[in-house]
Amino acid sequence: MGADSICIKDMAGLLKPYDAFELVKTLKETISIPVQLHTHYTSGLASMTVLKAIEAGVDIVDTAISPFAMGTSQPPTEPLVATLSGTPYDTGLHVSKLDEVCKYFSPLRDQYIESGLLDTKVLKVDVNALMYQVP
Repeated sequence: MGADSICIKDMAGLLKPYDAFELVKTLKETISIPVQLHTHYTSGLASMTVLKAIEAGVDIVDTAISPFAMGTSQPPTEPLVATLSGTPYDTGLHVSKLDEVCKYFSPLRDQYIESGLLDTKVLKVDVNALMYQVP
């Protein structure tokens, strides 16, 4: 193929969990390079989509630390790490360490919201994206 990896880019956050499972499974059966999933939380599907992609064998997923997660961002890191802990997909990350990162960024998020640099509407789930297929 001439590629080092493939990234499934779901910019609208519309990739459904079971569709992600089938897509990743098929790719992993067909190619030998790493497969990455980059999705957005816009429609609220992202955490479930990431989990099914992991179960299908995806090599890399993108997440965001919780103060900057969800909405038009990526799914939050901490719940995914906790979900995968003690499973064959364990990340080796520790929620307690991630909490330190979260505590660092939470006041910054609040500062950005108060100053108007971060619009809170981008942090919300928009289920209309599921109906109209656009964020």
